[in-house]
Amino acid sequence: TGVHEYDLGEDVTASISSPVYESDDIRHVCLGWDGTGSVPTVGNGTVVNFRADEDSSLTWNWRTDYLLSFVDAENGTISVEKGQFSFAFDTWQPDGSNVRVVALPDDGYKFDGWTGDTDGCTVNGNTITVPMSKPRQIGATFVLDVQEQVATPVITPADGSTFDTDSCTVTITCATEGATIYYSTNGSSPRPKDQFKYTQPFAITGTTTIMAVAVKDGFTQSEVAITVITKVDPPPPTLT
Repeated sequence: TGVHEYDLGEDVTASISSPVYESDDIRHVCLGWDGTGSVPTVGNGTVVNFRADEDSSLTWNWRTDYLLSFVDAENGTISVEKGQFSFAFDTWQPDGSNVRVVALPDDGYKFDGWTGDTDGCTVNGNTITVPMSKPRQIGATFVLDVQEQVATPVITPADGSTFDTDSCTVTITCATEGATIYYSTNGSSPRPKDQFKYTQPFAITGTTTIMAVAVKDGFTQSEVAITVITKVDPPPPTLT
């Protein structure tokens, strides 16, 4: 920097150190130069060679970078996404850039929220767009992904009931709204397939073991309900 004098026709090599660190999280990177007179008009890098044949000027061009750092995340990872690549470590980002950061939970966990220097950021679930107008430290929290369980189906008549008529009507309900019930009448565990789906009350004509489960997206499957309904002989007629 400053003014330098050289002999006419002298060969000159001008150079600059780059990057220059203003602090631990701010640096300045030389992108090249602009020149007049004997200095080439424009160039890249940190070194320029020229012959001093006339009054000249050399201006170094700089870019400011800010450090984007991540808080160590438990039960998940945070990474910068650029095209097909991702970087799960601290990176230098140019001033004015917008950086896409994604939080991915480990198995058995789910994303819970962003922490850190999120002012001015655009949040879309587990993705955050970070404007690099200053150094930033970004973190994410993850929590156990505990799904609610579907309520156990209720079979009516209840377990242990009897009937002495030709048939008995059985109904199955579930307290979880929107749950789908599957059942069996042969003592085997019902499977969530269409042929086992409960859609309306049904009749049994003999002693039957009924098993039922209920499922719903986003929930864990219910416990299995088991009911045995027994057919008994009708009472003898009463003589009068």
